[in-house]
Amino acid sequence: MTHWDIRPVTAADLDAVYAIFAACISPCWKKETFAARLDHPCAVVLAAWEGERPVGFADGECAFGLCELNNIAVLPNCRRRGAGNALLLALGKEAKQHDCTAIQLEVRQSNRAALDFYLENGFVQVGRRKNYYTAPTEDALLLDKHLQEEEKDDETAGD
Repeated sequence: MTHWDIRPVTAADLDAVYAIFAACISPCWKKETFAARLDHPCAVVLAAWEGERPVGFADGECAFGLCELNNIAVLPNCRRRGAGNALLLALGKEAKQHDCTAIQLEVRQSNRAALDFYLENGFVQVGRRKNYYTAPTEDALLLDKHLQEEEKDDETAGD
């Protein structure tokens, strides 16, 4: 398992992290919108670093005892090496610091790779939003992970 340096994204990191966003996710936010997340008091934006370059990021928003995972992405050539797991684990720790008890997210029902990743990391399906996504139209699956489970998983997190 690779050791990842997980740290908050700063303005100096913005270009490199936004490039990951643009490469991995159909960019629904402009760079300026993404940059504004860095200063938002409820936002937790973390990057996984390999040496001098970020290889992935996670963006969550903590409010009302819940952390909403907005985006998580790892560069294709760095996947399946534990960066995504490390980002989720770090997000959970940060969320607990914001008094959150769970992480919530939504994922396209057809995104099998992402769905498998979330399920392997302790998320469970708790709902469905019919026709939530467009181009193509499809349902969003709602997933939750309770953070008290993180405490026992910290030392045994998988790759």
